[in-house]
Amino acid sequence: MSTSFNRLRPVSNSFMELEALLARYPGVNTQEIAEIGGLVAHLSLIEEAILSSSKDHAEKLHNFRREHGDSYRVPTKELVAVLSFPILIAVALLWWAFA
Repeated sequence: MSTSFNRLRPVSNSFMELEALLARYPGVNTQEIAEIGGLVAHLSLIEEAILSSSKDHAEKLHNFRREHGDSYRVPTKELVAVLSFPILIAVALLWWAFA
């Protein structure tokens, strides 16, 4: 029995743009490098997984991060926002379990 998904979320325009830029990666100009950096910094986990599953994209993404990774990191505010929720849940569970 196969499951069909009729309402899959379409691929975002920024993801398609990132794929196109990565396909041409070593031969892009400095403006496009900045654009790649901005797009890479805001990848969702599923988009990261999709890029990593493709051999060509994974290699080019790795090369981009190796060469330009210091310039394009995830903003600290977003990182704190994403990590604070699971930490709060863990603290609340520990408090409940040992209180």
